[in-house]
Amino acid sequence: MKRSVRRWTMPIVLVAIGAGCWPATSRAECWVDFEDLGLGPDSYWNGSDGSGQFTSCGLSFNNTYDPTYGSWGGWAYSTKTDDTDPSWSNQYSAITGVGVGGSATYGVAYYSGWPVTTVPTITIPDPRDLPDGLYVTNTTYAYFSMRDGDGFVTAFDDADWQRLTITGKAGESVVGSVDLDLASGTNIVDQWTWLDLTGLQGQGVDMLELSFSGSQAEMVPSYVAVDAVPEPATIAMIAAAACALLWWRRSG
Repeated sequence: MKRSVRRWTMPIVLVAIGAGCWPATSRAECWVDFEDLGLGPDSYWNGSDGSGQFTSCGLSFNNTYDPTYGSWGGWAYSTKTDDTDPSWSNQYSAITGVGVGGSATYGVAYYSGWPVTTVPTITIPDPRDLPDGLYVTNTTYAYFSMRDGDGFVTAFDDADWQRLTITGKAGESVVGSVDLDLASGTNIVDQWTWLDLTGLQGQGVDMLELSFSGSQAEMVPSYVAVDAVPEPATIAMIAAAACALLWWRRSG
């Protein structure tokens, strides 16, 4: 099951450590897992409706779409399940074939350089809602491009690498960034992998920008699949329930 992110401030909760409990506060939010977008099976949204963005649980994901070429950049979302077709026509599938925990829907970010440069961004209206992190994996298209090579990319060897960087910004100021290697040599990510963003919290971050670098970064398809932005309060809530159960048993 995906971890959730609720958009309301929790009251004081009790956190259980061993046999004891003490007060703690935590901000929680709604689920940011793309399931609220109502996409049907084996489908995708790429901005062809001209809306320029979509919103999941209050967070905004940018998009550009060029009807002349049918090209897009920024963010799409998908329920595609094809983890075998290495072609560009399969650009909306995650290599896992499903979202986190077997869920249907996930996001696809694409750093597009044509016909206009589009950097994938996530806008966070309230910086307190910056999540603890998110799950990422390669798309099927990017995965096979790196593993086997294609007309542009040479199959990765031990010297090659591909990296995702997420940069946190507060207004126009860069707060910091976090990296995840989508490929290191011939070890190419093919599972949902956690990327921790807690180092960016508490600094007024209201936008995340995604970018790519690597040994063949100019040629490797600059896609990544993203899912299941989690809830900072989940552990505290579970611990509170355990503490309440312990109290009930002792008082019974």
